[in-house]
Amino acid sequence: MRLTLRTLLAWLDDTLQPHEVREIGRQVAESPYARELSERIHRVTRQRRLAVPGRSGPEGSDPNIVAAYLDNDLDPEEVAEFEKRCLTSDVNLAEVASVHQILSLLGHKVKVPTEARHRMYQLGKGREAVAKRRPIARRRPEPKEPVTRPIQPWALPEPPRQPWIERYGPAIAILLLIGIAIEAARESLSVPPHAPMNVPVAVQPEPEAVAPTPAPVVPPVAVVAPSPAPEPSAPKADVAKAKPVEPTPPPPSVPDDVAAIAEKPDGILLRYDEDTREWERIAKQAKLRTSDLVLGLEPFRSSIDIGKVRLNLIHETEVRILSKPSAPVPAFELVRGRVAIRQPGSDRLKVGYASRSITLELAPDCVVGLERYSRHQRGEPITRPTSLGVICQQGQITIVAGDRRETLSPGGTALLEPDGSLQTGQNPDLPPWLVRAQPSEFEGQVKDQFLKLFHADRPVLAEVVAAIEDDRELIKPLAVTALKALGDLSLLMPNLSRPNDPTVRRAAIYAVRSYMLTGPEAYARVRSALDEEFGADLGGFALRMLTGFSPQEMRDPELLNRLVSTLAPDQDSIGLRELALDNLKFITGRDDLGYDPDRPDGKGLEAWTELLRRGELKPMNEAAPPRPSTRSSKKARS
Repeated sequence: MRLTLRTLLAWLDDTLQPHEVREIGRQVAESPYARELSERIHRVTRQRRLAVPGRSGPEGSDPNIVAAYLDNDLDPEEVAEFEKRCLTSDVNLAEVASVHQILSLLGHKVKVPTEARHRMYQLGKGREAVAKRRPIARRRPEPKEPVTRPIQPWALPEPPRQPWIERYGPAIAILLLIGIAIEAARESLSVPPHAPMNVPVAVQPEPEAVAPTPAPVVPPVAVVAPSPAPEPSAPKADVAKAKPVEPTPPPPSVPDDVAAIAEKPDGILLRYDEDTREWERIAKQAKLRTSDLVLGLEPFRSSIDIGKVRLNLIHETEVRILSKPSAPVPAFELVRGRVAIRQPGSDRLKVGYASRSITLELAPDCVVGLERYSRHQRGEPITRPTSLGVICQQGQITIVAGDRRETLSPGGTALLEPDGSLQTGQNPDLPPWLVRAQPSEFEGQVKDQFLKLFHADRPVLAEVVAAIEDDRELIKPLAVTALKALGDLSLLMPNLSRPNDPTVRRAAIYAVRSYMLTGPEAYARVRSALDEEFGADLGGFALRMLTGFSPQEMRDPELLNRLVSTLAPDQDSIGLRELALDNLKFITGRDDLGYDPDRPDGKGLEAWTELLRRGELKPMNEAAPPRPSTRSSKKARS
């Protein structure tokens, strides 16, 4: 297959056959111009400042020509001329790419409503189409029945009446089925009291997502950006009194010709395809090769067997297989996320992180947790990768890092920095994701709801984008988090300014923050994406609001004045208004004061402006306590 603009668009929109995908992918990889053109297509389709090309002018085009080009109905001479115009004009390139993407997402024929179809038929036979006849002078003819009943030019005709069984029968059947299902599920379904189903997940990012992390003597091993799905708090019992994990049989040995095996997941487990440069879903037990990237999504759990060691991927976790077939020591790289290892069948395991590696010497009955951990200081640019945290829940493990050996007993923790330094300590409060071997009841219910949105014959990215449109408050943040996990910032950034949907906007803020905490490369990608979304000047300010401000900057009156002025209606971007409100709430410790970024000209803006005018807009630890109201004072005296 020849590489043309039309085949490149079909390759980008995933409308080709598998063998055609591989062929075009190989040609794109070998052609620097094709790679540059594909990146340009991604860029121009996301630029909101590009207008629709007109019918005249240097960039004018005929929509019929665009349709004929996409349908492959143009003559070869016209095809060459049209493609040349698209390659030299961002406006024309954006139009043909966007139309092709929309047509590829439809996937089926467009259904015309019955009322519209009846109206179109009657417009061709209505009174506007009936020619006027001259009256005959000799005698007055009797009025004739019209071919169709005259209708108003823009009035919908009444649909033909149907029998009552056809009109009300389906509704009655559905109501009966719903009643039966409610009665049958009343006794079997219950929601845990600690996690009601109507609580939104990760709507408001926790301040700890970019809060300063002091260097503790005993480092806590916990992710700076918390998981969107709420988890019950871990039991704070003494480690010595904790109930040991019951012995489980070791996983079966991986065949000699296979690097690892991905167990059949009960959720979503993805593998990165280097040929198509996309994440493909693993629907059944799959053999993995050396250097394969595997990704688990929130809130699912999956398992991978490397040698005689089973890796349990907790929620959003990405690992790279480093073991070669028949390697004596299993090896993998923890790119991001959390991994739990319970009672391994091998006494050694090699773990890579941040271009470094360590070796774990494992007891047969040990339970160990591994986690990539960010130590980013608020207000500073992200210049180093995340650290590696090691937690021992049961048994004994020995960490071999270079020429240093450290042994951890139950409750022991270790933190390995990207520069190779190592800190150890004790932490009796183990994280819930390691203590709880199985998902909670609430986590299982959320997982089942989210899993129903994915279909085997649809690309995962398309299903995630569609899930953001779901009406359930539990699903939207999970979809935004999954979009972040897939690494498509061009689709993630517009959610920062999604109108009339604060749940998605706050989840997008949380997702972008947690994404750029993974390292300098992710930080640079976020900075470039913000410049494209908001412009160079406003993009830099948006990056500062996402990374947070230092304590010295929080006391700067100019910063507080700019944040309050960003809330004003003359700031067109809803995303910037949402970011400014998020920072004001974190700095001052107040709520939103009734401010709504979708309707910025209300009383909330007046409240923030009045606090700034009176000089009461200060950091939380410096603000004076609020004075009690007159009513509360009278109650206190009485």
